[in-house]
Amino acid sequence: QYLVKIARKVLRITLVLASIPLVLIMRLISLIYPVKLVRIRASPLGHFVYDTEYHLRKYQLFINNCRYLCFFDNRITNSYWAELVRRNYIVHSGFGYMWRANRLIPRGWRYEYDLVDGRGEERDKYGVLSRTELQLKPNKKEEKKGLYSLRKIGLSEEDKFVCLIARDAAYKEALNDRRDWSYHSYRDIDINSFAMAATSLADKGYWVFRMGKVVKSEFNVIHPRVVDYANSEFRSDFMDVWLMQNCCFCITTGTGLDEISGV
Repeated sequence: QYLVKIARKVLRITLVLASIPLVLIMRLISLIYPVKLVRIRASPLGHFVYDTEYHLRKYQLFINNCRYLCFFDNRITNSYWAELVRRNYIVHSGFGYMWRANRLIPRGWRYEYDLVDGRGEERDKYGVLSRTELQLKPNKKEEKKGLYSLRKIGLSEEDKFVCLIARDAAYKEALNDRRDWSYHSYRDIDINSFAMAATSLADKGYWVFRMGKVVKSEFNVIHPRVVDYANSEFRSDFMDVWLMQNCCFCITTGTGLDEISGV
């Protein structure tokens, strides 16, 4: 195992060094047509969703004459969102080696770009979202797939549904069980604290979907319109996105998945 790690490290270094000529060519092209390397944070999900969607929305309002060469940094937290991103960006893992090679050459910062600038855009300081339309969304075939899944669960197209997310420690631990995530523990909450709220909404005619990819406990509510989706056979990366984009509203304690409803 130690030798495998060494071999992988040597391979990465080799690929970075081999990318230097490509970076020099890219810089020459940039003298005529601007080209920049972009690191997309694919983890955590909140940044993955917001950064990519916000950037596309921003350039609905402003002219953009630059070509972006993107790569996913870190583990991909939602495979379907990654597919939506690939439909709208030029994404390849090789650009990651170019990005690292670019940093070995002086003035590398001129050829990098951040999707969100960190000076207020991460809070939509300039009101971009309210003036633009959603960009990363399912196509017509996928919309039909989402509606078909709802019918399998028991909903009709006229039924309204609510997404409920209560953060717990299970997801972060699943991402990396060797890391101490306890500094996030103040954000955790027991999903069953929302049992009365879910039942009340269901009695009013709403369907309630308890969301989550990896969760610590079951949602102990017995009601035909309350679905513990996180622990069900219907859960998938696609449906995570589709439900959050199409819900009547979302109840959340603050976690990455809710950015899909937010944007």
